[in-house]
Amino acid sequence: MAQLAIKGGPKLFPKGWVGPRWPMYGEEEKRQLQEVLDGNVWGATGLGPKIRELNEKWAAYCGTRRSVALANGTVTMELALRAKGIGPGDEVIVPAWTFMATAIVVPQVGATPVFVDVDANNMCIDPARIEEAISERTRAIIPVHFGGHPCDMDRIMATARKHNLVVIEDAAQSHGAIWRGYKMGKFGDCGSYSFQQAKNLQCGEGGSVVTDDEELADRLLYSLSKFGRGTGKNYKPYTHYELAGNENMTEFTAAIVLAQLTRLEEQTERRAQRAQVLREWVSGIEGIEPLPVDPRVDRHGYHLFQFRYDKEAFGGLDKYAFAKAVTAEGVWCNTMYERPLYEEPMYDQERMIVKGTDIPIRVMPCPECERAAADLLCFPQTMLLAELDELEMLPSAIQKVQENVGELV
Repeated sequence: MAQLAIKGGPKLFPKGWVGPRWPMYGEEEKRQLQEVLDGNVWGATGLGPKIRELNEKWAAYCGTRRSVALANGTVTMELALRAKGIGPGDEVIVPAWTFMATAIVVPQVGATPVFVDVDANNMCIDPARIEEAISERTRAIIPVHFGGHPCDMDRIMATARKHNLVVIEDAAQSHGAIWRGYKMGKFGDCGSYSFQQAKNLQCGEGGSVVTDDEELADRLLYSLSKFGRGTGKNYKPYTHYELAGNENMTEFTAAIVLAQLTRLEEQTERRAQRAQVLREWVSGIEGIEPLPVDPRVDRHGYHLFQFRYDKEAFGGLDKYAFAKAVTAEGVWCNTMYERPLYEEPMYDQERMIVKGTDIPIRVMPCPECERAAADLLCFPQTMLLAELDELEMLPSAIQKVQENVGELV
C-alpha cells in the first residue's frame, strides 16, 4: 500500500495548511476604508489625505525623508529610472535571479538590461559580478534584496560611487529588513517597495518609492506619475511639461496599507523568530540546507524561507517532483523560478534582444542562477506567521517524503 499522498496514500495533513489566512484584515482596515467611503476624496490623483498620511508614515518607518506612493511596485522602478534620465543606449545591471519586474522595467525605458550572477549564500546580486559587468555604457544598478535578505550594500555603494552609477534598490521583498542599522531604500538613490498581495506589507496592489532626494520625490509625485505636470511653481493640472502617464495610488489602497502597517513590526519579528525555529528543524534533515544569514544583517525580512535541496539524499528525485510530493501531503512547497531571467521566452536568444524590439540584452556568466533552478526551494512568508504546532507540519511533510521516496524513484 502506498504511503505518499501523491501516490494515493493517506495525506499527512488531511485538512491541508491550517496556518493563518493571508491577507489578514480586521476592524482597522474596515475603519480606514469607511473613512474613505464617507469622504469626498477617493482618488484625487494621488494627492488625497490617506496617500499623504501614508507617504509620511512609510518614510518615517523606512528612515528616509520622503516616500511617494504609486500604483504598484513595478512602475516605481520604471519611473525612478526615467527620473534619473536613463534610457536608450544606457545599460542597467540587474540580477538574473529574481522576479521579472526588476528586469522588465529596463527595456521599458529603452535601456539594456545586463544580467549578472547572485551570491549563493543569499541569492542577492553578487557585488563582485557587478564590477565585472560594468562597461562605458553602464548607468545604474538595481540590486534586489531577495527573499528579504539585504544585499551587501556596503560593497554595492562603494562600486556605485567609484563608477558614478545610480542605485535603485528593489526592496519589494524586504519590508522591515535592516542592514547595519538601516532599512532598505536608505542606501541607494532610492528604494522601490511593492505592496502587492503576496508581499509582507500588502494592499492587493500598490507600491512606493522611498528616498532622501527631495527633487526626485517631487518629480515622481507631481510630474512623472501625473501626466508630466511639472513640479514646484510649475505644477498645474492642465499644463504638461514631459511625457508621462497616470501611475497613482487610490485612497482606498492607501487606507489598506495604513491599516496593514500597524501590524508590520509585530509580524516581521514573528517571521524572524519562526524562521529560526524552522531553520533548526529542517537542518536536521539530510539533504535540506537553509540559506545562511549574513552577520551584518540586523534583521532579515523573510519574505521567503529559502533552502537548498540535495536530490541525492532523496533518491535522485528532482526538486519539482519533490515539491509536488510535499505539497500533496498538505503543505505548499514553492519551487520558485524555473530558469534565470535571461532564458525567459521574451528574449530572442540568438539575436540577444528583447523580442519585438531592437533593444539588446547582455548576459554575464551566471552559474549560481542556473544551480538555483535545480536545487533552490522555499516556503513563503505567510507560513512563518503560523503557530509552532502548525509550523511543524513543514519538516514533517519533508521527512515523510524522504522516508518513502522509494515510491517515486
